[in-house]
Amino acid sequence: RNIRKKYSGCELLKKPPEETTLLILEGLNTFGRTGNNLIELLHAFQYGRDHDAVVAIQHGSWATHMVPKMWMAVQDGDIHSWIKFFERTFCVKIFYDNDDMTRYKKIIPMETRDLFMYRGGRNLGEYVEFQGYMIRNLWRSYNTGIGLDMRQKPV
Repeated sequence: RNIRKKYSGCELLKKPPEETTLLILEGLNTFGRTGNNLIELLHAFQYGRDHDAVVAIQHGSWATHMVPKMWMAVQDGDIHSWIKFFERTFCVKIFYDNDDMTRYKKIIPMETRDLFMYRGGRNLGEYVEFQGYMIRNLWRSYNTGIGLDMRQKPV
């Protein structure tokens, strides 16, 4: 079976906001350093999958700062293209303003420590398959020294 086809459809993003639950990743405070933060992001993706929630990332939050330092650097200073690429790759929604979230059915805030400790609710085979897919998405776009991070610094 085609794993990319299975996970890249972004079906939850096609639902109207009034029927959509968001798991919000916001702020700059994290639990630990980069290794923990990567686990927290992967667990956020898993939580969203397990609970039928779109992962909503606040622009400028820890998640948007962590990823382009190692993967998916902003090319040609075009942050809007980067956001579209990131949203499409991981089936997430990036918000500039929390007011944009008021139309959504439910918003779940979660601390990074809780994300770090989260254990998926699906069977182990599905968990490994989904996490592997997300990790491969990151590694398809590893930084090669070309591009910028969120602070407009070279990667």
